[in-house]
Amino acid sequence: MKVLRCPRPRDALVPLLVPVVYVLLQLTVGTAPTVWPDTTRYARAAEQHLGAGRADAYAAALAPFCADRAERAAREAALRPRPPEPVSFRAAREAACLREHGRAGDVTTLDPRYQSVFESRWAYPWTLVPFAAGFGLADGLRAHGLVTAAGCALLAFGLLRAAGLGRRAACAGQVALLATPLGWWSLQPLTEGLVLASVLAALWGAVGLVRGRAGRLPYGLLLAGALAGCFLVRYSTALPLCAALTAAPAAHGAARVRTGRPAAGSWWAAGIAAAGLCLTAGAVSLLALPTSEVTLQDTFTVHFTSAPVPDPWSRLWDLNSAFWHQWWADQAAQPTYLALTATAAWSLHRRSPALGLLTCAVALVGFAQIAAHPLAGESDRLGVLMWLPAALGLPFLPAALRGPRPVPVPHHRMEQRAAHAPGARGTARPAPTGPRPTDNPDRPRRRVTSPPSPAERPAAEQTPGPGPTREQPRRQTPSATPPAT
Repeated sequence: MKVLRCPRPRDALVPLLVPVVYVLLQLTVGTAPTVWPDTTRYARAAEQHLGAGRADAYAAALAPFCADRAERAAREAALRPRPPEPVSFRAAREAACLREHGRAGDVTTLDPRYQSVFESRWAYPWTLVPFAAGFGLADGLRAHGLVTAAGCALLAFGLLRAAGLGRRAACAGQVALLATPLGWWSLQPLTEGLVLASVLAALWGAVGLVRGRAGRLPYGLLLAGALAGCFLVRYSTALPLCAALTAAPAAHGAARVRTGRPAAGSWWAAGIAAAGLCLTAGAVSLLALPTSEVTLQDTFTVHFTSAPVPDPWSRLWDLNSAFWHQWWADQAAQPTYLALTATAAWSLHRRSPALGLLTCAVALVGFAQIAAHPLAGESDRLGVLMWLPAALGLPFLPAALRGPRPVPVPHHRMEQRAAHAPGARGTARPAPTGPRPTDNPDRPRRRVTSPPSPAERPAAEQTPGPGPTREQPRRQTPSATPPAT
């Protein structure tokens, strides 16, 4: 019976080391995250959840937006050869921002089609509520980002441990995650941080199921809960995420079936993700949520400030052609992303093929989101999931350089080998018949006789004496006189 041991306090604190150091660095030498135009809509919704009216909530959300714009302009101005006086410059910029957007009702547009895109992301404003109530809106936005980034690092540790890495290598994975654009975007007061947390939790559950770890129910619930959370945060990402986590485990299960290994966990993961895909698509249709038609019109009418275009899909194709041509040119000039991703994918293939397949499938979600909105100013944010293979695969590099992981023998084959092994209980090894392949048929076989019993031995051999035993024969000493010739 296996005895469950409680982890030592030192082992329980290991996953917290990297997040705590990261948060302390942000609080001491880091700058506050950017307050984006989208952030004002989430902050306004959070203030409304706290009981404020729409006008007051918008005014409260506009204040940190304008303060952040003025602060960034002042930092840029301080780098000029003849910088202006910082206090007055910052105050003038903040007042100008408040005059520009104070009466507009929104920093972008009040078009209901545009507002419906953000109103359908229910979960993020609700997660802001306790931080806004406890720290105020400006500090609450920063505290929310720090907690989200730390939570993503903890989820990455658990995911890598479930994939077979040790504690030190999993901590290296936390560093890799926070050092890539994934860490930077998880700090920002946008939905990217919570989406990344949902993706990491979904991968954790899928890896636990695919690798056949003990206890399918906890991993299944983790996968289902993560997909549900992603839908509540941003359903436009939940749809391709469910599709990716349906296809990858199904392909993994089919490969295991061809090699005669059990694949029940892979089918469970694919089934849960497929159910999530169907439920998400049904909810989008049932609740009349904004579809790709709305987002395409938003892209090509510049936030509905012009007349709708009649052919958004053909325009999207042309825009994708131009964007990806430029993207590959940039990667060729500075192939940092391609080199890191290729190295990480090779490491995952050698040491954890299941995690590698799942991670690469989720990375395609980032490419799909860019393809739906191929804008140069939005590609870094929309395609941030493309960095997942690099962040999760580089910790496997030292182990991959030592060699591939040995393929485990299926359980049923191990039982067959144990049953036919010599000396196995309940089985008898058949005696060999005929000459062995190494025997020479022309050479007479040596006759093997059993040693004589004590009764059959001579009396001299049975009497113990000081002389040598049978195992140590008497040495022949040469005579002192030479023999006669």
